[in-house]
This record gives sequence, structure tokens and C-alpha cells, in this order.
Amino acid sequence: MKKSVEFIGVIEACGLMDLGFNGLKFTWSNQRGIHFKIWKRLDKAIVNDSWLQDMPHTNITHFPSVGSDHCPLLMEVNARSEDLIKYFKFLNCWAEQPSFTETVARCWDRPVKGNPMWIFHQKLKRLSSTLSVWSKQQFGDIYAKVKEFEEKARDLEEKLIHNNIEEHRAELHGVNAEYIKFMKLEDSILKLKSQLHWFKEGDANSKYFHALIRGRRRSLFIHKILKDDDEWIQGDEHIAQAACEYFQDIFTGEEKLMMKPP
Repeated sequence: MKKSVEFIGVIEACGLMDLGFNGLKFTWSNQRGIHFKIWKRLDKAIVNDSWLQDMPHTNITHFPSVGSDHCPLLMEVNARSEDLIKYFKFLNCWAEQPSFTETVARCWDRPVKGNPMWIFHQKLKRLSSTLSVWSKQQFGDIYAKVKEFEEKARDLEEKLIHNNIEEHRAELHGVNAEYIKFMKLEDSILKLKSQLHWFKEGDANSKYFHALIRGRRRSLFIHKILKDDDEWIQGDEHIAQAACEYFQDIFTGEEKLMMKPP
């Protein structure tokens, strides 16, 4: 027990994360009789945050053990295309900007012809596009701005150390104000994307939030699906095609494709 606790402590101290798995639940057994059989998941793949950043869709599969008390593990490093649809997300920090309400009202009040549902849909579509453009005009690339003002603050602090004059102090004060502003915006975005609402003010940890977001993306990523003829389908294009065929069959009354997660 002591060694297990120490091992867990090392994993946490190194910032490592279990990749999870597909397939069999356990990876080891003691090969004893039915009343003395012990199953455990001893074999795991653990990686750091840099691995998840570079290869976020890594997949681990457990295979049946043959001639061994351990199951073989297969690691697949999926190179997934990033040319995916980016859906609109409302950022809570937008509502705090003075020009937000006016921008929304001006966009929403523009007339659209058609039935009520069509009008509502078109207004939402137009508003999402308007807010995306407005956000870029108001803030630019927030992540880049954080790095930019962080570097400026560092350079000005160096200047102030070597030449402590009022001009440098005033300049540093202004840069720090901008740095804090964009830090708060970044913090708001990361909390929203990671779906955490219980952090208190001052608990910002960008690296931690980025890791949580990557973890959520991993859990939402579909590696493969199983058709009703027990054929596994892998790859984004093949899975998308199977999904389209499935819903086309539903709406055309043809034989349905039963898709089950692995």
C-alpha cells in the first residue's frame, strides 16, 4: 500500500495523466481457479501535458491475453485533420463590454422576411457572425495579447530596475493594466471552455485549464463505431459517412444502421 501511494504521488508530482482505454476492463489476472481469480488493470499508458498538446487523439486498446497473464496494449497515435467546423460559442466576458448591447440590438433589429422560425434562425446566424467579427475588433487574439503584454511588462521591469524614473513607472503601470485585462479575458474563456464554474477569483491557472480542455476533447473524440454487421469503422471520413447514411435511412424509411460505441 505504501509503495502504491508513493507511486501515485510521483505521477501527480510529474503532472502525468492516464490516457484511458478501449476494450477489456482489466489487463492482468493471477491465472488461478474460479474462486481465487483476481483481475486488475495494472498496465496503463500515462503521458504529460506536452504529449496531449501534440498528440491529443492518442488511443489505447486492450487486447485479450494469449499465453501470458498480461494483456497486450496497442497505442494508436491518430493524426486527425484540424479542418473541422468551428461552432459559435458565446463568451460571458462579451456582456461586460460597453458596446456589446448596442451591437446585438443593431444586428437583431435588421429585418428578415419569412416565417417566424426562419426569421429566428437567420437572426441567430447573423448575430453569431456579427459577434465573432466584433470580438476580433474589440480584443484581437486574446492569447497573443496576453503573451505580448507579459513580455512588455517584463522588459519595462528590467528598464525600471536600471533606471527608476517616473516615465518608466507610468509606462509599466499602463502595460500592467492591459496585461491584467487580457489575463481576465483569457481566464474567462478558459473557464467557459473547460466548463468549470466553481473556481474563485484569483484561482487562474492557464496551464491547468488548457489540460482540462484537452481532456474534454479526448473524451468527446470518437475513435471508431461498430455497425450492426459487427464491422468496426475508423477514421473521421468513414465515421461521418456512416452517420450520414444512418440518418438518411431513418428519414427515408430504409433499413437502419445500428451504431454502437466501442
